[in-house]
Amino acid sequence: MNIEVVTHPAKEPTNRPALLFVHGVCHGAWCWEEFYMPFFAEQGWDCYALSLRGHCGSDGRENLDSFGLDDYVADVLQVIEQEGIHPIVVGHSMGGGITQLLMTRHPEKIAAAVLLASMPSGGLTLIEMLGVLKYPLGIIALIKLLMGRGITPKEAMRLSFVSNRVTQNQAIKYAALLQPESRRALHEIANLSVPAGKVDVPLFVIGSSQDIIFRQPAVLRTAAHFGTEAVVLDKGCHNLMDDFDWRESAGHIQRWLSEQIQAAE
Repeated sequence: MNIEVVTHPAKEPTNRPALLFVHGVCHGAWCWEEFYMPFFAEQGWDCYALSLRGHCGSDGRENLDSFGLDDYVADVLQVIEQEGIHPIVVGHSMGGGITQLLMTRHPEKIAAAVLLASMPSGGLTLIEMLGVLKYPLGIIALIKLLMGRGITPKEAMRLSFVSNRVTQNQAIKYAALLQPESRRALHEIANLSVPAGKVDVPLFVIGSSQDIIFRQPAVLRTAAHFGTEAVVLDKGCHNLMDDFDWRESAGHIQRWLSEQIQAAE
C-alpha cells in the first residue's frame, strides 16, 4: 500500500525524535502543511505527515469504505518503518483515536504522543452528541461531504471542523481537499475502546472549549482515561492546527515537547 508522506525537515539537523502528524476524518496530510509543520520545523523538529489509506494521495480510495481503524494504525506503523523514525505522534480527532490505539498496543514504536482535539475512548455522551446537532447547517454540509457530493467554500466554513474560524482562502482549500470518510471507520470511531490507565510513553492532551465536536468535558475525560491532565484552551475550533489562533495550541505543544527533551537529557 502506497501511503502519501509529506515532510518538512528541521531548520537545522537534529538528534531529536521526529514529529509524525496523523489527520482526522475526511482530511489528509495537507491539513498540517500551512501552519504546524513549518512552525515545528522552525523549532528544530523534523516533521512528517501521512495521508491514511484512501485519503488524498494515498492508495485505496476505491476501497475507502472497507478500511477500519486497525488499517489506519497499520498505515502509521508502515510510515514509521519506511522512514526509519521513532517519532512523537501527534494525532488529531480520529487521528487521536488512532494514536491511542498505537500507544496502547505498540508503545515501543513511538517516543511520545500528543492528542489534539482527540476523540475520547468510549465516544461522546448523548448530551455531547445533541450539542453537535445544534448547528444544522454544519450537519448538512457534513452529510454532503460524506456522500461525496462536494461542498462550497461557504459550506466548508460551516463545518464543525472549523466553525467559521478560518480564512476565506482556507475555506476554498478545504472545499477542494476535504473528502468522504470510510463508513467502517466512522462506525468504529463511535465504539472506540482502549485500556484505561497510564501508558508507557509520555502523553500530552490538549483541546478547546470552543470545539463543538469534542468539548471540554470530552477533552478532560480523555486525559483522565490515561491518568493525566489536559490543557483546555478558551479559543479555537476543532481544527486547532488551522484555527485563527493556531499559535496558541502549537505553543503549548512546543513547550511540552521541550520539557520532554530536557527531562531526557
